[in-house]
Amino acid sequence: MSRWRIMAEIEVVEMIFGKDAQENSEYARTSVTSQMSKLPNDETRKFCYEQGEFFSEEFARKDVGDNQSYKYKISSAYANYIWDRTAFKDITYPSVQSIYRGQNVALLPELVDKYLKLESVAVFKFERKDGKNFPVDCTKIATDLGEENMNFTYTDYVEADYLPGGKFY
Repeated sequence: MSRWRIMAEIEVVEMIFGKDAQENSEYARTSVTSQMSKLPNDETRKFCYEQGEFFSEEFARKDVGDNQSYKYKISSAYANYIWDRTAFKDITYPSVQSIYRGQNVALLPELVDKYLKLESVAVFKFERKDGKNFPVDCTKIATDLGEENMNFTYTDYVEADYLPGGKFY
């Protein structure tokens, strides 16, 4: 797991028009209402909402299991379309795994380099019970991120060394 600091505001394309996102996320409902209010007329709003819903549903597929990445072809093609034909180089979409309470963010590397700063990295152990992952413990922490944040040096994690006020919390 890692912690990143956002160095400047980033404008993102939101894929939050899906039915389940609208049903389960106050953020998604509020944002869609705001976005729709900026469009010039009902016809444009209807067209944009239908397109947004279609692509949002593709980003929020629940039927993708192991070795079924081909089911992400439409969302991948749409992301590439956005990245190639607009100024946007990032997309955010609700996390199906968190029942739409969290957001996933897809950024192109140039945005990561320009707008984000990696602050810390740690390795955690999880246990899987009944199809769900539960955190068990932090096992290692990066004490040095290396040149260009690409060569981490890890040490065993000792909780007492990293309490608030320490290097990692």
